[in-house]
Amino acid sequence: MFLQVIVAFSWELISCQPQNPFAPPPPPPFRPPPPPFRPPPPPFRPPPPLFPPPPPPFQPPPPPLRPPPPFSPAAPPPPWIGISDPNLLNYLSRLQTSVSPEYAFNYFCGRFPAHDGCRQQQRWQPQAQQPVPTNLQPIIATTTMPPIPRIQIADSLQGVPSELKSQLKHFAFQMLDEKDKRNILKACSGKVKCLEQSETATKKRAAVKHYEIALNKMIQPNALDVERSVELRHLRTQQVKQAMLRRAGIGDKVIAANDGTFQDDILLTEHQSNWILNEISALDGRRKRDSLFFENAPTQKWPTGEPIKYYFDPSLNSDDQEVVKRALRSIERNTCIKFELVAERPHSKYIHYIKNPDPAFCGLSFIGRVEPVNPIYLSFLCVDLIGVTVHETMHALGINHQQLRADRDEYVSVQWDNINPQLYDYFAIADTSQFTSYGIAYDYYSIMHYSPFVGGVDADKPTLVPKMQPERFMKVNKSNILKFILRFTSEIMIRLLNSLYQIIGQRKGLSDRDVELLRVMYCNPGCEDKIVYCGIWTLKGLCNARNPGSWMKRNCRRSCGFC
Repeated sequence: MFLQVIVAFSWELISCQPQNPFAPPPPPPFRPPPPPFRPPPPPFRPPPPLFPPPPPPFQPPPPPLRPPPPFSPAAPPPPWIGISDPNLLNYLSRLQTSVSPEYAFNYFCGRFPAHDGCRQQQRWQPQAQQPVPTNLQPIIATTTMPPIPRIQIADSLQGVPSELKSQLKHFAFQMLDEKDKRNILKACSGKVKCLEQSETATKKRAAVKHYEIALNKMIQPNALDVERSVELRHLRTQQVKQAMLRRAGIGDKVIAANDGTFQDDILLTEHQSNWILNEISALDGRRKRDSLFFENAPTQKWPTGEPIKYYFDPSLNSDDQEVVKRALRSIERNTCIKFELVAERPHSKYIHYIKNPDPAFCGLSFIGRVEPVNPIYLSFLCVDLIGVTVHETMHALGINHQQLRADRDEYVSVQWDNINPQLYDYFAIADTSQFTSYGIAYDYYSIMHYSPFVGGVDADKPTLVPKMQPERFMKVNKSNILKFILRFTSEIMIRLLNSLYQIIGQRKGLSDRDVELLRVMYCNPGCEDKIVYCGIWTLKGLCNARNPGSWMKRNCRRSCGFC
């Protein structure tokens, strides 16, 4: 037992040497390094399918990239040198930036050449002078457009009593007498470059063509050659104007203003132009004249008994729309004609009001109903906006300008010595085969009458002078209040204030005879004239004449008021 205890204690040696408290600790026992890092095994992936998936459906390739449209060139700085008139500057400042200030200035001075700021302007000069054809045939032969089609016109004078035939003469497309020719051609040696196109006409044509192409592409997106169709109509219109100059005897010395319009604010369809050209050819003896029948004429009325639909283009704001609505209400209040505003654009037979903020015109319209749509372009830049809208809507209803009636020369004297020869179509009597007065007398108060200063070489002198009471119908208000205002007002404002009191060319509203004409045309269905000349015979007092009276009662019931 004792031995075992000694043995047990002998295993651990006991040192009697003193311990050093500052001695470093003994090194730790040796440990093997950890095993190297191994990444985890990849996730489980299912085996590939036995059959590959079907291919994705076919998708057409994306359209090729198109370059962005070029930026519009900056408008040239306005040539306002020497102009300090605030009214003129305010007028020009209202124009959109898309309108060239130089063009706006030229147009303004074309209407008001006596303005102090316009007297020093340099006239636009073309680089070359174009040869002038002496008759219609070279115009057709030198163009790529199709020839003028021949239109067969029924004989409406067959069976007409001789007493009535003797009362007719061809008023339209007349030859000017030698004195009038000398007077109108005086301008060609002075202010008017009669064998050149003015910049005003060129710019106006470009603006009209631009808006017509845009409208046609909108209403007929699948139509082909829209540009060519519009260009053909403009070329036909120019042919009509040039042919009228030739008939007047001055076509070899004057080129008509090629501005895309007829009589300044009318657009002609291709068929209407072809009709007029056929009429002129008949007068020239190039084809047999069959006479005329109104029901076959290209100027068409709207159907009666149903409202006329109209649509606002998105270009019209709420104020513009209210102007149009007020104009249409003035027609509805006085006649049986009704208009219906539609929210969606119909396919055909409607009036499409479009805003065209171009200073070249106040309004444009076709005359009579046309297919597929009757556009009415309004600039909303002129005074008497409601009256301008009524005037253009009356064109769409089929009513022409008052001063172009067959009996015009009995009431108005044309001052040929102050007429711009390039604007001869403003003063040429309308074709009596297309338009009838329905026996309504000439009206100085008509909203369809032109201003007595329209189309003049000298804007301070009249071009149309009434033969009855000219002082009354062309008067300018001479009140003391107006005289006081005019002392502090520019010339442009003088003209504007004068227009407020001028009777001929007024755009304030429908006259009594305007209303009567609309009622006769649209408010008595079933009461018709069989001959377009009934209006002429009615005004000559032949409705109850002894010999042709019974014939008139059968064939001129509308104009004579027999129904």
